[in-house]
Amino acid sequence: MPSKFDFISPDILLREKDESQLANEVSDDGVLIVGQSIAGPAMKPVKINNLSELYEVFGRPQSGKNSATDIWRDGNTKLPTYGLYAAQAWLASQTSPVTFVRLLGEDQASSKQGGSYVKAGWTLGHTLSTTHANTKAAYGLFVAPSASNGKENTGTLAAIIYTSGASLALNGVVAGTTSTTTSSAGVMINSDSTSGQPNTFKLEVHTDGSTSESYTFHLNDKVQDGFIRNVLNCNPQKLVSTNQASTEKYFLGESHETNIKEIVTDVSSSAGKQVGILLPLASGSAYWVDQRREATAAKAGWFINRNPSPKSGYASYDALTADKLFRLVSLHEGEWFQKNYAVVIEDLKLGTTTSPDSSFTVGIQNLESGLIEEKFTNCNLNANSEDFIGRRIGTQFQTWDQTNNKYILKGDYPNISDYVYVEMSDAWKAGLSDSYALPFGFYGPARPKGFTLKSESSGPQVFGDAINSGTRATNVIADPSTPVAHNQTIIIAVGGSTVLTITTDTGVPYDATPTLNTSAHTLGLQGASTASEVYAALAHLINQLDDVSAVADGGTSVTITADLAAVSIYDILVTGTYISPGGHASSTPTSGTDTDNNLDAFVADAKSGDVALGHNSANTFIATQQVQVSSSYTFPTFRLTETGTRNGGNYKKDEYFGVRHARDNDAQVSSIYEGKDYLDIARALPAGLDIFAANGKSTETAFVFSLDEIIDDTNGKYYYSSGSHAAQTSVTALNGSENLLVTQRVKQFRAPFFGGFDGLDVTLTDPFSSAIALSGKDETSSYAYYSVDKVIDLISEDEVVRYDVVSMPGLTNSTLQRDLINNTAERGDALAIVDFDGGYLAAHENSGTETLPTVSGVIADANTADYNSSYAATYYPPVRLGGDDAGLVVPSSVAGIGVLAQSDAATGAPWFAPAGFNRGGIKRLGGNQGPRVSQAVENLNKADRDDLYQVNINPIANFPGEGTVVFGQKTLQQTPSALDRINVRRLMVYLKKNIGEVARTVLFDQNVRATWNRFKADADPILADARSRFGIAEYKLILDETTTTPDYVDRNILYAKVFVKPARAIEFIAIDFSITRSGIEF
Repeated sequence: MPSKFDFISPDILLREKDESQLANEVSDDGVLIVGQSIAGPAMKPVKINNLSELYEVFGRPQSGKNSATDIWRDGNTKLPTYGLYAAQAWLASQTSPVTFVRLLGEDQASSKQGGSYVKAGWTLGHTLSTTHANTKAAYGLFVAPSASNGKENTGTLAAIIYTSGASLALNGVVAGTTSTTTSSAGVMINSDSTSGQPNTFKLEVHTDGSTSESYTFHLNDKVQDGFIRNVLNCNPQKLVSTNQASTEKYFLGESHETNIKEIVTDVSSSAGKQVGILLPLASGSAYWVDQRREATAAKAGWFINRNPSPKSGYASYDALTADKLFRLVSLHEGEWFQKNYAVVIEDLKLGTTTSPDSSFTVGIQNLESGLIEEKFTNCNLNANSEDFIGRRIGTQFQTWDQTNNKYILKGDYPNISDYVYVEMSDAWKAGLSDSYALPFGFYGPARPKGFTLKSESSGPQVFGDAINSGTRATNVIADPSTPVAHNQTIIIAVGGSTVLTITTDTGVPYDATPTLNTSAHTLGLQGASTASEVYAALAHLINQLDDVSAVADGGTSVTITADLAAVSIYDILVTGTYISPGGHASSTPTSGTDTDNNLDAFVADAKSGDVALGHNSANTFIATQQVQVSSSYTFPTFRLTETGTRNGGNYKKDEYFGVRHARDNDAQVSSIYEGKDYLDIARALPAGLDIFAANGKSTETAFVFSLDEIIDDTNGKYYYSSGSHAAQTSVTALNGSENLLVTQRVKQFRAPFFGGFDGLDVTLTDPFSSAIALSGKDETSSYAYYSVDKVIDLISEDEVVRYDVVSMPGLTNSTLQRDLINNTAERGDALAIVDFDGGYLAAHENSGTETLPTVSGVIADANTADYNSSYAATYYPPVRLGGDDAGLVVPSSVAGIGVLAQSDAATGAPWFAPAGFNRGGIKRLGGNQGPRVSQAVENLNKADRDDLYQVNINPIANFPGEGTVVFGQKTLQQTPSALDRINVRRLMVYLKKNIGEVARTVLFDQNVRATWNRFKADADPILADARSRFGIAEYKLILDETTTTPDYVDRNILYAKVFVKPARAIEFIAIDFSITRSGIEF
């Protein structure tokens, strides 16, 4: 993707990029390859002209043979990207382009999904169980600074650990005690005071009732020894036994070390002075462990307008209510884009009465280098202007029509950017009231709401719940006639669970302030002089329960009230023999309401089900466990350019404001982030939650940044402070927008992309493996199968995409393979290169052990498939690469594609046999920059090659002194004809395409002899050229009244005949050597 620059005024920009390797211009349609890559647009054909462009758009091929351990953060570096190796091989020949289709996960229409359909994305299945082996969950580790009992501190989510068949616990001293130890989840545990590092905890992973694994870690990424990501397993693929020999029952996903440093460590930095608690992450039917969704493109948050009246309208200002203007959407689906790019808005200029279009510059910044890869200057929001942002950058995007199996192009303006397109907001479409509208800030991502654990209470409360709006559930116990009788029961239930059973007894002495010790209590009546005394004692008992309070009216009634407003989980039910019917008293319950929906903390408690390793092994979580220390917890988000966050100070006027995810003492400001935990914040939220739009229930907008809330520190530096505009302390509130932009010259900010998702199963090394992901599946049962099937359908249309050769290296699923071959034959203008597995299993498909194919296995595959098509060819065996990719076995189709490309490069034509010692040697696939081949994985002897050739499989043989050579060029056509050879099939593809182009030039012209002659004049040189370059031996082109008869003319048909005798390749050489007597003369 080339860099784009657009200067506002005369200027000089000096940059250095080494592009000294010259790439040849390519022609023809080339090859179409379907495969996986780490980057790039997905599920649509993208034309690539050279290797540099391939690496820039889709990334370099990766062998998967590396020592990377943090697959969660670094991406799937264990996946061999066969398709990219094939693309590299083809482009190394510098003959014709590659059209690459990147595979990501998409779902079949819901109406066509079967009952056991495997959705795009991944899930472990949320199950909280008292049996360790049945537990599947995402545990959040929440950490806060230590505090004394009753005192509240603020902490944050530190990490998320996913389990499949294991329960987790923290081992240590219970917070609020001096020596009580436990191994529990749902209990606050003190950090280790002996480690020398703050935020050090001991984690236990329990897989059965008697054994566990123990790990001690800390949360400081600046000290690598003991850092959590270096101690715990960070590879989701270790959950699945087919991926490798060793497996785990858990993996570490997100961790938030930057937020921990600023929220926890900077408040309490001594070892042992923090508390941690493990809580499963769930809210209602939404589970963090459920990450099932289709591939999604990353987006920037909505860019918002300035306050149009900053000096007079500051008091009511709320950035959340500012007009949304537009946002940028990545053209590259998946997670890679948000890891590597951000957007900058700069050169903000407010419009005037004479020039009302406010203007700004949009740039796409590379996060690794800090360079601006694209820049669009002088943009505005006026749809009638040539500088309208939509026109300058582009608004077009494609959506898939599942009914008609085709892409629909939407948007008014063609894409100029290589990276993003513009989406305009509904507010802009409806018409903005601000004539000088200007992007002044942006929305951050949505995140789960924070929550509080209150000392001496139970259950999580979302921020604000202590005073949440709504109606609290009540129940009034009233006895209008007689006092409480003896030997009666009063049973109190909250949220459907019995919390207290009271039995009255006249033989037990009356106690005005009874102490509740158990959930079954005897209330003594002996000595009570009035009914009101008894009811006061009853209220005193109830007040010792969690979640409710009680008030006696001084007479014969008690009103019980829930602590929080909620719909059902705090409803109060009173039953027993004392309650009517049949008893003396009435019970009048009233259900609660919750108008602000603040009870959706994204942490599970016992109300959602019991779980192993709860408090004191009682198999319960915090809903029945009184926590000893009060703490509030937030979910992390990006850090902003707030006060003191630039090496302890504030920011210069020409630096980017907005997101800067770094520690306070980090002096580097060129990049948007310092630590990789930035990547975990940019991730999409779990299934059912939208990171681009808070639902107001369980999620909230993390922040809305605005330049209207920039403060001048009076020392020539500036910083962002939320709420400062309404407080009239920001620059614009005091002096207006023009002062900030022109006088102060603060006119730029930076925003992240977030929410991109690959839609793949992260627990599989190869989410499209024919042996695992596609085996036994069809388009109604698996996203992986559907995604491949969709691409095969997409590329079947010759009006959508053109190519001469097509392949999906590694695809051995016979149904999908047959679809590919049939579609290619129906097009009639390409050759499909396919693979038989022959029993081959890569190490990641066979529990870490590579199983090599066999000749008998691949012949059996060919006989079972029983293909009979001249539009397909296959090779055997796979080849092992050398050089930087040493040891990697790539499918034989990669070698086949490489040999086709290098044959084309050597001869300049597709009709020469791509085989043998002259053109079939594959030391370097495609050319000098192609993958290096070490050898074929099996040494074929003459008998092997004969057996393979009899079933139309082209052998790849190792020859001493010659290296690895492709030693056959058959198609999969079983019927003997000239078309059972690759060179003839490719000759015919070439002729049909080129003469077809000639035919297009006369379409809709008059069907007369002059047109016929023009057709022949253009078509004949094509045939003559092929003959002169040994593609055909003879030809004859007929177009006259004998072919286009009067009847055809009347039916608007031009009919021509082309007869060709293809030049055949020499595949068999027989030479007789005769030994004669001495008298014979030659």
